[in-house]
Amino acid sequence: MNKRTHRRWVVMLSLFQAMATVYGYHKTCKKPQCRRKLRCTGIRLPGSKDNYPIPLFPFCGTIDMAERVRKGGG
Repeated sequence: MNKRTHRRWVVMLSLFQAMATVYGYHKTCKKPQCRRKLRCTGIRLPGSKDNYPIPLFPFCGTIDMAERVRKGGG
C-alpha cells in the first residue's frame, strides 16, 4: 500500500466510524472498547469470512448496519 492509498484509507475509515457512532452502533457493538469509549473504534479485518465486497465495512457490526451507513440512512 502506498502513502496515498493509506492516507485515503485512514480518512475514509474515520468518516465511516463517525457515521457508525452517530447512528449509535457502538451501543450494541460486540467489542467492549467501542462500548467503553462511547464511539465506534472498529475496523474490518482483512480476509473476513463474510466476503463483504467493500473493504472498510462492516466494522465489527453486521452487513445490514454497513448497508444502512453506506446508503446514508440511520
